[in-house]
Amino acid sequence: MKKKIFALLFVLIFTFSFFSVSTNAAKKNIYTNTLDLASVRQNISGDGYDWQNIEGTLELNNITIDTADEIGLKIPENAVITLKGTNYIKASNIAITCLSSATFQGSGSLTVVSDNIGIQSLSLNPDDNVRFRSDKVLINAGKTGIYSENATLVFSGKNTEINATDYAIKGEKIKFINGTFISNGNIYAAETLTVNAANITVCAPDKALYSERKIDISNVKISVGDTQSALTEAVSYNGEKCIEFISTVKTKNTGVLFGGNLPVFVDYIVFFIIILAIAAVITVPIYIKYKKNQKLKEKLK
Repeated sequence: MKKKIFALLFVLIFTFSFFSVSTNAAKKNIYTNTLDLASVRQNISGDGYDWQNIEGTLELNNITIDTADEIGLKIPENAVITLKGTNYIKASNIAITCLSSATFQGSGSLTVVSDNIGIQSLSLNPDDNVRFRSDKVLINAGKTGIYSENATLVFSGKNTEINATDYAIKGEKIKFINGTFISNGNIYAAETLTVNAANITVCAPDKALYSERKIDISNVKISVGDTQSALTEAVSYNGEKCIEFISTVKTKNTGVLFGGNLPVFVDYIVFFIIILAIAAVITVPIYIKYKKNQKLKEKLK
């Protein structure tokens, strides 16, 4: 009886300690002022972030920036931002500012909240790109979700959603290449707006898509309407309030072991063979030893 009570107390103490450590770790990842990494010229890390200067990589891992400052996070030039865990950035004016090109990637999520602009690129170079390749990005912006006057904005992430009063996206050139995108708010391109094999739903108070020069649409099925519930299939987009694109390109589920050249089931077969080989390495010597012991016992009888 005493052993059972001791074991129960041990489990309770361990559980309490685990959750206490987890809670304290989570609290440490909360920032109430601007996290300014724009002028950093050396490796720097803190709770929830790690910047590697030479590689130009920034890892965000369960970070929370919730500030009344104008800017939440300032990112250095040409940064690759890898998202891990659940990340939340909120500021009064601009949640995230990128100095030039930037790439958002990773399996984690990013939620951005701002009264004005969600994510902004200050690039002056039209050859720069701000790429969204990550699994999940949610932007709730008072006016504009993503803005860049010069850099090309490229979307190929699995799940990007923007809710904005004025523009969901406003930029010089905008490209949707594969991926899935949902927005409540206009998409405006000063030059070209490209949609290729992407799954997109856009609803706005007036025209869903704007382009001063050209809207280039390919490899999608088009549906248009004044509301999302009234979408009907169409041949082209002609300024409707709501539009839905569904990719017509069949994606191949390829594996990673052979450079993406073979189907993913080949990876599973290889992993299964490896597991069998490991099991054989472990169990065969045990079986042989067992048989030897059995024979020895029989001789001793």
